[in-house]
Amino acid sequence: MAAGIMLDRFRPLPVWGQVLLFLTAGLILLWARNRARWTAVPAVLGIGLAAGAVGGLRHHVSFWRISRSHLLNYVDNSTEIVRLRGTVLTPPIISSPMQDDYGLASRSRRQTRLLLEAGQVQTTDDWASCEGLVRLYVPGVRDDLLAGDEVEVLAKVRLNSGPSNPGEFDWRLYQRRSGVHLTAFASENEAVAVQRHAAMGAGISGLLATFRQRCRRVLLDNVDPQAEESGLLAAYIAGHNWSVSRSIDEAFRKSGTAHILAVSGSHVVMIGAFGVFLGMLLLHQPRKAAMVGLGAVLLFGLIVEPNPPALRAVIIAMLASGAILMRRPFSGPNWLAGSLFVLLLAGPTDLFNAGFQLSFLL
Repeated sequence: MAAGIMLDRFRPLPVWGQVLLFLTAGLILLWARNRARWTAVPAVLGIGLAAGAVGGLRHHVSFWRISRSHLLNYVDNSTEIVRLRGTVLTPPIISSPMQDDYGLASRSRRQTRLLLEAGQVQTTDDWASCEGLVRLYVPGVRDDLLAGDEVEVLAKVRLNSGPSNPGEFDWRLYQRRSGVHLTAFASENEAVAVQRHAAMGAGISGLLATFRQRCRRVLLDNVDPQAEESGLLAAYIAGHNWSVSRSIDEAFRKSGTAHILAVSGSHVVMIGAFGVFLGMLLLHQPRKAAMVGLGAVLLFGLIVEPNPPALRAVIIAMLASGAILMRRPFSGPNWLAGSLFVLLLAGPTDLFNAGFQLSFLL
């Protein structure tokens, strides 16, 4: 499946080509199945070809295909002022003023950034339905916004730009792999007006972001939100690395301990082990204890920020609990491959993320 994704990235095939490969794999498997004895070579070839076709098709739809109603069709190459209506998908992230190594301020005031799912765009005639993700920057602090809020925005919208010099990091490609093709800049704080709070039409990602944001508020209810320890606590428990102040983040980086701020598989293991221990203490049955541990892991997986190590561990915990419930033998390599398959099926472009690669290779 990973090979199919890489092939489609550098040598993309049309949709019909991917479908043809999948049907060819089916014919190979059917031919091998009808033989008197199942042979390994055609079976492995057929399964590998089918998985590659699925990976290539999933990547093609996610990375290359753009719908006709996408916001890109309403924005040209130059920056233009656009009025949008959409849904906030991520909690607002407040950025502090930045300084370079020479002490010069590259950004003189705080700003808020968030991810917006476009729903409508104002044209010369009327509002037109559209879709697409937009990275929105708002001057000042807008911590009143919640994931799931429906907002109306007046901002300058432009296409994401590529690297200016050879060898620079390609932010345009990085954002495109996340499905973000456009960046919007509001000229003032009041340019973002809330139409309706916490709308249910935000989709699964919006609902999960809303749930995480409310869990964060419960967690930090008795902590001063302006204090540096509030962001540190949120990063330790829920993986909200963006909430850590710049000074603390820099201190962790210089000391070589920045990995402590990331939620990894060890956190999931501790949560699951505690759930199993509690289940055995109260229910005295391994299968029921496994269900308690699975419930704890799933709840923790909904609270933390999605990242490859945590998601991989959650899927492996689900497979391990299923093995206990179905009285099946444990198989670590199969569980690792299964978690890789599920994550690539959900986000095929994650294959090119360094954190994703290190999560499965190390």
